[in-house]
Amino acid sequence: MIDLIHINDSSGIAKYKQIVASILLAIKEEKLQLGDRIPSLNVLTSKFNLSQDTVLKAYNELKNRGIISSSVGKGYFITTTEIKEQHNIFLLLDKMTAYKEVLYESMKKSAANRAVIDIYFHHGNQKVFNTLVQNAVGNFTAYVIVPIISAETDQLLTLLPKKSVYILDQGIEHYGKKYRSVCQPFEKDITKALDQAQTHINKYQHIFFVHEDQRQQFKELEKGFVNFCNLHHLPFTLLKSLKNHEVNQGDMYILTDDRDLVQIVKHCKIKELSLGTDVGLISYNDSPFKEIIAEGITTITTDFQQMGISVIDMVFNNKTEHLENPSQILFRNSL
Repeated sequence: MIDLIHINDSSGIAKYKQIVASILLAIKEEKLQLGDRIPSLNVLTSKFNLSQDTVLKAYNELKNRGIISSSVGKGYFITTTEIKEQHNIFLLLDKMTAYKEVLYESMKKSAANRAVIDIYFHHGNQKVFNTLVQNAVGNFTAYVIVPIISAETDQLLTLLPKKSVYILDQGIEHYGKKYRSVCQPFEKDITKALDQAQTHINKYQHIFFVHEDQRQQFKELEKGFVNFCNLHHLPFTLLKSLKNHEVNQGDMYILTDDRDLVQIVKHCKIKELSLGTDVGLISYNDSPFKEIIAEGITTITTDFQQMGISVIDMVFNNKTEHLENPSQILFRNSL
């Protein structure tokens, strides 16, 4: 039974919480059954070099929640496996943006007081990603992860309990069917949005898709864009950067980086070109400032609020689902 308890000395999680999480995970995975005896205070203090107060704090929390009971001279026992789990959620995002903040706030609101959500960021750095995941192993009841798609990530995810892993936002093809997931189908989303906007797009002579990011989701967006343009015989150019690029009347732009968005708006202002008439513009991912800048920027966006609701629903109701998060195109003045 001692092997069911996992303590990570380098983790920032309090050790008594790690004990609680270990017991809950063992019950969830049916490694602990009703009536099973769990390790004594002395065994845990000796094994992990803990104070008796630390172990007692963990066991008292479990007793208060009705999960274990104690008997003088006999020890501690599992009294129920039908538990309303107080989750400790490991949330690993790529980076914090305005729309990821919407996701995080949605998760917190949906979880209410039933969970603690610890948030971390990997910024697309594989070493950082690896370290954060390795330090999290055994310390949480659920692992909600925006992945880096790589062979290293494939191997790393096997360290986590499969039923406790939730893939978020990206990686639908690579991870979305293997693990519980709520992801964006990027290629499908951009194709659907451009189909809906075709009447507006036809006003322009040339379409530019601007991005330099080589992560999988951007490759999927590019593929959907190229297929749409080829299907409708529309002239297009793929640009990695707007450096030394001249904006002309009749051009239309699809942008994934908000810095490029600001640059196009500035160019149009300097050349006295009107967005939505002389130049077309679609930005990826909505945020409040895009409703205001240049009298409104048309966006293709997934529903990050719904993404947060969906993943928390899966965690608390132990659902095995592979969801495509809903998206939409929001038409504003720039198109």
